[in-house]
Amino acid sequence: MLDWKLLITDAKKAYYNYCYDDAIEVNNHALMLSKKHFDNIFISNEPEKAVALVVISYLNIIDSHVAKNKFTSAQILFEDIFYFLRDINKRPNKCSFQKAAIIN
Repeated sequence: MLDWKLLITDAKKAYYNYCYDDAIEVNNHALMLSKKHFDNIFISNEPEKAVALVVISYLNIIDSHVAKNKFTSAQILFEDIFYFLRDINKRPNKCSFQKAAIIN
């Protein structure tokens, strides 16, 4: 997920330069990329990585919304994280590593 790392790096630069809208946009791209590849990574030997990529992307977007004092948007994104974790937890036939990744 080199592309994801590059996006996150660019988003952090935007955030630290107070360009919160740019940071949100780039982090949204990172979120979409992490969700696109989620299933492949989750079923591989790296389920924690799959979960972390998505959650980190969400949290970075939340940070920018908080910096802009958009707390309602941040709260909605926190709820999206909850629903994401709930939905993957409902999947049948998860191995112990996958269950642990969701809980962690």
